Amino acid sequence: MKPIITFEDFLKTYPERTQKRVRLYLKIITLRNKFGYGSKKIAKILNISRHKIEGWLYQGNIPRPIKALKILNDFGLSLPLFISKSDKFILFLKIFAFTFGDGGVGKDFRVYLTGDSKDLEGLKEEINNIFKLECKIDEVKPKGSRIGGRLIKGKSFELDVQGNGSHIIGRLLCSAGAPRGDKVLIPFLVPEWIMNGSKWIKKLFLEVLLGNEIQTPKLGSYGCHFEHARFVMVKIKEYTKTHEMFLNQIKKLLKEFEIETSEVKLDKPKRYRKDKRLSYPMYFQINRNKINLYKFHKQFKLLYAQEKQRIFDSAVRAIRRSLENELNKIDCFNKAMKMRNFGLGCRRIARAVNMPDKRSMIDGWLRYSQRPIYTDKREKLEKLLK
Repeated sequence: MKPIITFEDFLKTYPERTQKRVRLYLKIITLRNKFGYGSKKIAKILNISRHKIEGWLYQGNIPRPIKALKILNDFGLSLPLFISKSDKFILFLKIFAFTFGDGGVGKDFRVYLTGDSKDLEGLKEEINNIFKLECKIDEVKPKGSRIGGRLIKGKSFELDVQGNGSHIIGRLLCSAGAPRGDKVLIPFLVPEWIMNGSKWIKKLFLEVLLGNEIQTPKLGSYGCHFEHARFVMVKIKEYTKTHEMFLNQIKKLLKEFEIETSEVKLDKPKRYRKDKRLSYPMYFQINRNKINLYKFHKQFKLLYAQEKQRIFDSAVRAIRRSLENELNKIDCFNKAMKMRNFGLGCRRIARAVNMPDKRSMIDGWLRYSQRPIYTDKREKLEKLLK
């Protein structure tokens, strides 16, 4: 199995000068362990200061990236890092997905996650229990406040991952492909280890990201149709092409779960950033036909988005009632077609199938070749509702 992060990937998050120091340190340790050479011999071989070597060998002045390896090991995320179903890796994957949505990794590798306070409290408890890291949740004040470069409208909360090793987690996230800095201003894509990963990896990644970014599908004002479930993110003009590729990656992942989506669309530019730069909302929609929405709900939970999930659950209860009604219509349609062969009219058939108030619909079946919309999908619909 190929690792998703190697030590070399992790090392590249440090400045070039630090990388050189680490590579030199590793050469010294190799010579020491393999041949038992002392500082004088090693200094001569590598043509470097003996004082520097003795600091590393005898005084514990180990380079920071090497110290970070022990901290990662304590987190249960030792390098090279492989995919696993351990609680440590699963939490790492959840935080990783968050960094693409309502969270991020700062330029200083600080990890922050934003959302509703109740949702963040649950995530805070997970991080504390599994990684033993303290987290602080603060309200982001709306007036002039921002997360990354984005101005915040209304009430929002931010979870700041703190404690020894929190910035090392940030470096590990970036090594795995998480965007670093203001996501509106930088291009990024879903990394290959997600795109080519097992289905449970893709599902968990989507559940967190969708919980962050999707607009909840809910009943419309008349209660007979469903509003669009949009996946919306914004980007400055220079990177709209790359961002379209990113959104198409998300669409591709959803397609693997047989979820139908619209094409990616570009909306009118907005100027709500503190730096006054124009940002372009780009989105696609989860197709709002009832089978598609029900299938989506059946396969995905909107993680760390309790209110969105509550609204979606309510809408899906209405969807299920509607789909069950459609199945009943198909049964009545089949009975009506058989009764027609005995010369019965729509009035008598309507009473016989217990649909006296739907006589006009039955008349359409008998006289105008109309039929229930899911007639050809009956088996699929029955299987879905089980």
